[in-house]
Amino acid sequence: MLQTAKWRTILTGSGSRGTDEPEVRLTIGRIAAEASNCWDSMNKDKNRNYLWSDVSDASGTAAVSSELTVL
Repeated sequence: MLQTAKWRTILTGSGSRGTDEPEVRLTIGRIAAEASNCWDSMNKDKNRNYLWSDVSDASGTAAVSSELTVL
């Protein structure tokens, strides 16, 4: 199986793979932890100028690009 197809299967759960498989569960756990970290570190202030402090120096399209990279 090609690597991209393998990741697509793991990430989407398509095919015969289920969440009971250790590799799938590990991947889901890793993604959930990364998402939680992103959410916790996001600037949620109503009058914010940036979403994450480590990309607060960027402006314009650079800021958008940096923030999308985090997502």
